[in-house]
Amino acid sequence: MNTRLLIYCALMPVYLLGSIPVWSADHEPALPARIQLVSAQVMTAHRVQMDGNELAITADDGTSSRWPWKEISRIDFRSEAKAAFDGLPVPQHEIWLTNGDRIAAFVKEIQNEKLQIGWVEQTDWQAEPIPLESVEVAVLKAPTSSFARGSFRRRIQSLRVTAARKDDVALLSNGDELPGEFIELGPEQATLMRSKESVQVPRFRMAAIVFNEELLVAPQAARQRWRVVTNDGSAFTVRELRTVSGEKEPHVKLEFLLMTGTRLVVPLQDILTIEFASDSLQWLDDLPLESQVWNPWLPAIVQDSSTSRINLLTRQTGRNRLTGIHEGFDQTAFWSLSMSPEAEVTWRLAEGGYQLSGRVQVSGATTLSAAARASIKLNGKTLWGSQELNLENKSETFQVDLTVPTEEKLTFRAMSGRAGDQGIQLIWSDVSLRVK
Repeated sequence: MNTRLLIYCALMPVYLLGSIPVWSADHEPALPARIQLVSAQVMTAHRVQMDGNELAITADDGTSSRWPWKEISRIDFRSEAKAAFDGLPVPQHEIWLTNGDRIAAFVKEIQNEKLQIGWVEQTDWQAEPIPLESVEVAVLKAPTSSFARGSFRRRIQSLRVTAARKDDVALLSNGDELPGEFIELGPEQATLMRSKESVQVPRFRMAAIVFNEELLVAPQAARQRWRVVTNDGSAFTVRELRTVSGEKEPHVKLEFLLMTGTRLVVPLQDILTIEFASDSLQWLDDLPLESQVWNPWLPAIVQDSSTSRINLLTRQTGRNRLTGIHEGFDQTAFWSLSMSPEAEVTWRLAEGGYQLSGRVQVSGATTLSAAARASIKLNGKTLWGSQELNLENKSETFQVDLTVPTEEKLTFRAMSGRAGDQGIQLIWSDVSLRVK
């Protein structure tokens, strides 16, 4: 990989100019949508149109209304033909971006510090080339079985957390690692520099490329953001969005500007959810991290233990990102925090009033006796605690009101059940902190 210019662009405006497009009779109507407001009210819309300022809704009876995004919490598109969250496909090709997003697309080529992506089935999707400095991992060929996929992700994770690594690494299909300076990837082969010599590697032998983290750039913050999940297993965060539809377009599409600066166009029929966050709402990775610890109560029988172990698909770095993608047997959870029992993660919480909400569930439970509990604390005082979570009681939701007079410490804790946890994980998902 050539040395990249670490250029931080000025904060881009969130609002898009222009009016919301209006459908003609020739255009396919939007899919029915379930819209959740910040006030907890829920509406059902027959059609939705949007830009960076507002959401335009047409009800089943034909009445129309417009809502500013600050009043919208989430949009769920409901279609019998769509996969639910627990039925998302397992992508073989993935692009992992520096802000934790995943694009389920294959790499067409990498040249001149740009990565060009494409899709096999989603032929209506379009994307600009992605700056290579925004890409953590390019997965060229991932296994589809749950067990092999877990091992594959852990292998990639081990490469990313190796502090001494100063190179890009090509992970080969046979498990070998080939470190070097990545130059380019074409349809047939990749080129790396090793010991000042050019080395060609057949593309079919490569499973993934893990890029040198020292050369990566985290995206700038935005005043408002949207999280989008699509039915191919992609999950990405955007700073701008708008409805687009041309005269010859058979489907209504949404154009997104990713946090990393790349424009992506997706047919509305492929969208599962859109979640909005204004500057008054924070996600876990927005909070400054205080500490993370893991204290197993039976360390002698824990395999591959360390002094600070939390099962994460992405690691905490200077970018302060802890959340990742959890792929369980029964559910895929995006932007989730996975914790082993007896682990704690603590963030610093600034002065103010907040409403904290989310969901916690167990993953990996195979017997009725395996159980775990979750708790939330503020400066050591318990604010909320779950019942024992197991095969029969897999998840609980929480909503807690907080008043923080001065900066305090917010802690999420995972604990073993009375009969032990037997290696299960606690998954925190859909966690948000709204300023009151």
